[in-house]
Amino acid sequence: MPTTSRSLTQRIARQLRIAARFLIPRRDPSSRRVTSTTRPPQSATASRRRSRTGTGMLPAALLLASAAQSVWGAAIYVDSRRGLDSLDGSTQTRVSQRSGPVRTLRRAMRVAGPGDRIVLTDNGTPYEAGLSLYGLQQSGSPSAPIEIVGNGCTISGAQQVEPTAWQMVDDKVWRITPLRKGWYQLILNGEALPEVACPVDAAERPDLAESQWCAYRGAFYFRPPAGKDPPDLPLQIAAEQTGLSFVAVENVIVRDMIIEHFRQDGIHLHDRCRNITLENVTCRQNGRAGIVVGGTSSVLLRGVVCEANRVDSLRVEDLAVADAEESTFDVRPTVQTLE
Repeated sequence: MPTTSRSLTQRIARQLRIAARFLIPRRDPSSRRVTSTTRPPQSATASRRRSRTGTGMLPAALLLASAAQSVWGAAIYVDSRRGLDSLDGSTQTRVSQRSGPVRTLRRAMRVAGPGDRIVLTDNGTPYEAGLSLYGLQQSGSPSAPIEIVGNGCTISGAQQVEPTAWQMVDDKVWRITPLRKGWYQLILNGEALPEVACPVDAAERPDLAESQWCAYRGAFYFRPPAGKDPPDLPLQIAAEQTGLSFVAVENVIVRDMIIEHFRQDGIHLHDRCRNITLENVTCRQNGRAGIVVGGTSSVLLRGVVCEANRVDSLRVEDLAVADAEESTFDVRPTVQTLE
């Protein structure tokens, strides 16, 4: 199908779904039912006319919308540099005041439905916020999963450290105190810096070589390279909690992206997730684990890479199941079952 024709078809499919939503009457949650006493009596002729011209159209509209969705779905385009969340996501570049890419994954997910593809533009700049999916309203169906296609882009949880936040401890070591404690990662020029392990109950902080850091009593301690001061370096910390978070989500495919520098986990399937596939996804340099699968969730990992995460590569908890195909883990996966 030609590109222009497919784009038009996708737009029509989305419009049909929106029209179907508006055709479905929404009942006031404070009322349990609508009775005949709420409207004046009508003749049988008027009733038949209403059936032909009003509610009789609803099944056809819903059927057409459902068929269009299952056959074509719709592409929702995301561009963190050129997109706007006030646009509809129907085109990869902006073509009008309403049509063009959205800016954030969160906005794209709000308008996505079963069979839709969320398509990220790899513009050379990391996407700087994660995404949380919850429940069936953000799920696909077995025959029409929701797909999130990264096209090789990076989703990052890193946040720039304000130069004024650094405090000099001595002539070699500096300190910053983050608001959120527990999981850490210090990043310079897009790469995590080497950490010196420090036990939680340590009486004193360890010695640091140049470009090393440690977490001690809720703060980062960092020794910069000789002749450099931290306020003059483009240092970042892992600030956002999780890259992709799933709870009770079904029938979602995530492919072709890098997820890095999140404070806790790259991807976390908390509980009751079914038919989730991660394909050609790299989770690296996150503060705890690359991927966590918990509760009763199940996931298929195909061509996944987990590397240089601070504690775990893949962590499987409780009754969860992770099937891995042609995937690479630099640290043996951790399995923590219910006792």
